[in-house]
Amino acid sequence: MDALWFLTTEKMTDYESALKIDVDVWKKYGRKEAKRLRSLFNVQDSSLETALEILIRAPFMLQVECHYEMLTDSEAILHIEYCRTLEAMKKADRTRFVCEPVSGAYFIAFAKEINPNIRVRPIRLPPAYMEGCEWSFSI
Repeated sequence: MDALWFLTTEKMTDYESALKIDVDVWKKYGRKEAKRLRSLFNVQDSSLETALEILIRAPFMLQVECHYEMLTDSEAILHIEYCRTLEAMKKADRTRFVCEPVSGAYFIAFAKEINPNIRVRPIRLPPAYMEGCEWSFSI
């Protein structure tokens, strides 16, 4: 649904407008999804590992194959080995990838809803790295 919405919005406006709207929507969705999952799983803990445990169980993450690696109690890497969205963008020969702005907005909003001190930054992303992506999560 999201891809169809983005492509339709892009066609009706332009890439920059569609991306701006998409990023705003994913920020809102990230916060709401984190709140819902935290409540559903009755999670009280706000550690980095707990945030990642909840994140990898989020409905949005069903489209990816991923795992996280705790480097320390305050630093982790989220590895996404397969992403259905990236595969669709590659198949469509897209030259611009929405990975950093859209996924970044979602991951940051989700993590901050669990713990406002969590920082998220991309490590490896398309187009430089076309096998998936990696994100740093830290406190």
